[in-house]
Amino acid sequence: NPAVHNWFDGSMHVVTEKEILYKEGKTKRPDRIMIHDKNAIIVDYKTGRPGVSHQEQVLQYAALLKDMKYEKVSAFLWYLGENRVVEVC
Repeated sequence: NPAVHNWFDGSMHVVTEKEILYKEGKTKRPDRIMIHDKNAIIVDYKTGRPGVSHQEQVLQYAALLKDMKYEKVSAFLWYLGENRVVEVC
């Protein structure tokens, strides 16, 4: 997808499928987080139809990263079947 080619150009530190530990020993596992300085971009890959639960999921990831003191956090859903990227926040 040309709109997001810079996500794969090697300019950011990439973390994939790593658990984030939060309250009461619970964890969340975003598909991909790209970090540059104090900024983070979250991408969650999806198949099938878009759903509100998908947006809620990445918003939870974004809240966790904000709690971790990242200054700017962006979150996206990438629907693979349609090759469509949706900005959530």
